[in-house]
Amino acid sequence: MKQIAKDPGRRGGTSLAPCAEQVHHVLKFVHLHMRLEGITQRELSRASGVQKDTIRGWFSGRRDPSFANLTAVLAALGYDLKAVPLHPEEPAHDKGRRSPV
Repeated sequence: MKQIAKDPGRRGGTSLAPCAEQVHHVLKFVHLHMRLEGITQRELSRASGVQKDTIRGWFSGRRDPSFANLTAVLAALGYDLKAVPLHPEEPAHDKGRRSPV
């Protein structure tokens, strides 16, 4: 199971690096949404409270977003980041247990 790692060396404290592939897909979604709606990085920065240089760094691949910044940007676009089970038919707390039937 991938975990969000605490990274004391980064401002904001929480790095999403272990989930890099998923973060990449979320950033592609954000970029596509910006293009479709005609939103600039400056406008997104103002709406989300995330610095423009930080957003630019994500899209150029120089920076990884913190969880707080990524959720702020998504909220500014009208979206939320949610955790969903990978296998909805098997709750995580029941893994490895036998059914009584």
